[in-house]
Amino acid sequence: MGEWLRSPYDRDVRYGRKRTQEWIGYKVHLTEGCEDDLPHLITQVTTAPATQQDHAALDAIQADLAAHERLPAQHLVDAGYISAKRILHSWDVHTIDLIGPAHVDPSWQARTPGALDVSQFTIDWRGQQVILCRVIPL
Repeated sequence: MGEWLRSPYDRDVRYGRKRTQEWIGYKVHLTEGCEDDLPHLITQVTTAPATQQDHAALDAIQADLAAHERLPAQHLVDAGYISAKRILHSWDVHTIDLIGPAHVDPSWQARTPGALDVSQFTIDWRGQQVILCRVIPL
């Protein structure tokens, strides 16, 4: 957590920035229900230090939803909350499908023509195997 104090009145206040937005204070995480046949209501609110990455709040958010019996079957999130570790953790702990945009593959394989990168494989979860989806010329 950042140590740059910005307020003599609240020692937890921090400087925050997200893309072009800058502020002094906290970050708020809102969870909203989005069932087609129900009103879209905010079901959970978490505040965090402005310097904290979004993903750090996910465990507390889901634990609070569980404590109040409001766990969704699918938890739709933006890229700041998503990773393979968090997808697995959400399922293992709460049986929630965590859904969000995947990050761009930063590996050298993704930037090298002809190399095998993650996009060329599928995962058979039930069979516990990874399958190559293209033919490699010998």
